[in-house]
Amino acid sequence: MKKLFALLLTASLFIFSACGKPVSELPSFETSAPSSILSSNAEESSAISEPEKSIAPVESTPEIETASTYDTPEVGGGNGSTVCQEHTVTFHSVEGRLIDFAGKEAVKAWYLASGLEEDPYGRYNEGFTIAAFVEKFNISKEDFIRLTREHLTEENLALIGLTKEQYYEQIGYTDAQIDAIYSGDQKQINAAFCGELAFVNEADGELYSIYWLADHSAEDYVAAGLPQDEVERILERASKYSYYDALAASIKATLDEAVELTK
Repeated sequence: MKKLFALLLTASLFIFSACGKPVSELPSFETSAPSSILSSNAEESSAISEPEKSIAPVESTPEIETASTYDTPEVGGGNGSTVCQEHTVTFHSVEGRLIDFAGKEAVKAWYLASGLEEDPYGRYNEGFTIAAFVEKFNISKEDFIRLTREHLTEENLALIGLTKEQYYEQIGYTDAQIDAIYSGDQKQINAAFCGELAFVNEADGELYSIYWLADHSAEDYVAAGLPQDEVERILERASKYSYYDALAASIKATLDEAVELTK
């Protein structure tokens, strides 16, 4: 029963996510530089710690039936390669309570107007983010916190077996993520919402994902001063999922070339 409640609660909270399969129409809503590629010391620790809140890609994302008053659209879908691994899942999701507050039809119109383009990696509408949503609908920080946290009673948390902090990390938004959303600072957003197959390069504060790495040259790696150990970490994680084989092979070859360039 506890597991069922947790599934229903989670499904009813995250009503819409932009990652994965396209939705043709929304349903009716009721610092100092770390060790770089120039260094061969792969054991030197990165200045950016691995985010605790990261959701590993899955072979498929099942639909979850829910008793929510919303018609829940398909979230994710396809294989894991269509899910954005550049950011945490919640970066591309909007809770039902926030949608209600902004206005269901207005959110629907905004999403459809933004287009449903597919990028070269099978991801759709990457511009649909919680930060863009907050800016578009002028959601105050006070309202955001109230709407995303007021339902977290001790009783509800006990039913799903999580503390408030665990809930923020796994399902909701941490204090750091909320601060980032309202900071207007893209580098702060990058750090707060860095995904499973990405890292923030402290040398420039930019987010480098498996997709960026696959699309750039060894010279680009060296110019950006990318931490070798972080690139290798992404390769190790990507190796667990066969649909990243082509990207990983390309990155491995480019990394080897970059290391040779710096010798």
